Amino acid sequence: INGESGLAAQAKALLSSCTRRLADGEPSEQVDTEFRSSLQALLDTCSSKGIAELERCLQARKSKLPEARHEEAKKKLQTPVEYQGELARYTWTLSLTEAVDRDQLRALKVHFKKTIEELWQAESTRAIAEEQARQVFASEWTAFEDKCRQRFDRTTKSQKQLAEEVCLVFNHVIRQHRHAEQQMHVLELIPATALLSAEPISAWDDTRIAHEFFETRVPQRLAEYATACRGVAGVAVARPPTALHHVAAVKGDELAGLVVPEVFNHLASALDYDTHDSTTQIPASDAILDAIRRLNEAVQAEETGFLAKVGVRFKGGAVAFLNAAHVCLRHSLLNNLARAEKERIEHQWKMLQSHRQHTEEEFISMVRGRTSDAGRAKMLADSFFDVVAREWLDETLIAVAADIRTQCLADMPDASGAAERAFQQAFVERNWEDVIEYVLDVNAYLHKIFSSLFEDRKVSITRVQRPQLGGRLGGYFD
Repeated sequence: INGESGLAAQAKALLSSCTRRLADGEPSEQVDTEFRSSLQALLDTCSSKGIAELERCLQARKSKLPEARHEEAKKKLQTPVEYQGELARYTWTLSLTEAVDRDQLRALKVHFKKTIEELWQAESTRAIAEEQARQVFASEWTAFEDKCRQRFDRTTKSQKQLAEEVCLVFNHVIRQHRHAEQQMHVLELIPATALLSAEPISAWDDTRIAHEFFETRVPQRLAEYATACRGVAGVAVARPPTALHHVAAVKGDELAGLVVPEVFNHLASALDYDTHDSTTQIPASDAILDAIRRLNEAVQAEETGFLAKVGVRFKGGAVAFLNAAHVCLRHSLLNNLARAEKERIEHQWKMLQSHRQHTEEEFISMVRGRTSDAGRAKMLADSFFDVVAREWLDETLIAVAADIRTQCLADMPDASGAAERAFQQAFVERNWEDVIEYVLDVNAYLHKIFSSLFEDRKVSITRVQRPQLGGRLGGYFD
């Protein structure tokens, strides 16, 4: 991870490359997608190498490592990898957010200032009426919105694209684990076209589900269960008791009227893939694997528990129902991603609309300032100040802050390095007061070390950068 060509160095190089592309004006959505996919590839490669090295070392041992300790070792290997991934994503988010905001505001300002310049050239002999200016603004804003809408459409993932991503990750996880886990072995690899054309069993009516997947094994137990259910009023089920349930129960079809709703009540949480944070990113392979295992375990528990209790079994075994349940799980993730994608576009659109009133007021004030050459000069001066004192200075200060952060991370790159530094500074150097602080509260001691380190780096860098920035900024205004 921390070697010359390790994960940290590769992630840093990727950050530098993508940040430079943002500064060059490349579309932020495209750069963001490529960064995240490239970073995930780096993380997966590093994890695979670590696990492969662990397996090689374990095979060289004379005694076999217990399975529990084997899994624990794998999880420990993942911790520093995940840390580097989160660190890179956090740094990238700062750069991306700043770039997107800057691009949007710059596009708005440039577009309407260019428009007012054209109006000045066309109307050089007389003042521009405010009503005319508002009509021009409405027309130009509509054209600007159309361009933004086209950009949103280009960056929006279609249902087919999302389905392909979902199936790619699910099929990859199944291939990786199908030979090690029995229930994985029976799961089918589903292409995106099949997923889109398949109707999830959650949308089927209960009679169809009962006919396709269930059969009565011990009629007496099922009859006893039906009698007990009819004696209890208001049984709560995940699938609402529709008229179909009532009719099925009256006709004696206990499978459709009673068993199927109860099965879906038990499996409801396992069949629903909740992304929690409304993200449009496909979950990691580990999260997908956990969801698959959770559904497998829920179906197995249902087969050996509730169904056996009421004298019902899966028709022809649980394989067909298990695969149908996994199609339902994929549909759940697909629908959540599609909803998140729609919400993302709506949020972008609302952000665009929120700028309209402010931009219109600025545009009209610019028109009103056209009454004299002094008004135009003032506007040009304000424009120059915006570019230099705000945009340029903001970018420069962010670069200085990033330099401070980089130097701090070079001294304390991760949790294990920070702990080692604290131990060396306290015990090895025999600073007994520090030893007492370390023993009493190691986290507080680490915070003290980092705060001191951060202040030292900040003072040393700003001492050098302050006169340079002041000189450059003064030169611009001169």
